Amino acid sequence: MMSAANDVEGVAILMCILCGRRFSVVDVRARRYFPSTHTCYICYTEGAGSNPERWCFGKPTKYDPEAAACQRECPDRLICQGYCATIDGCL
Repeated sequence: MMSAANDVEGVAILMCILCGRRFSVVDVRARRYFPSTHTCYICYTEGAGSNPERWCFGKPTKYDPEAAACQRECPDRLICQGYCATIDGCL
């Protein structure tokens, strides 16, 4: 028998602010949705390939943890650092 907590984990109650798709706690654990920014992995993937003037997540410059924009101002700073860690030459 499943517990009530397990039943809730699969319910899509979190929404991506960019695309409107809905996600569950299971999606958060699988890194398909990031509650800190209310943005999904699909949108981050699209953002990485977008024009830097539209969204700096896809900027062609390297992630710079010392830069004020990367260190304090960017809402995507933690996700960007993790994303760049998976791309050769990004860090």
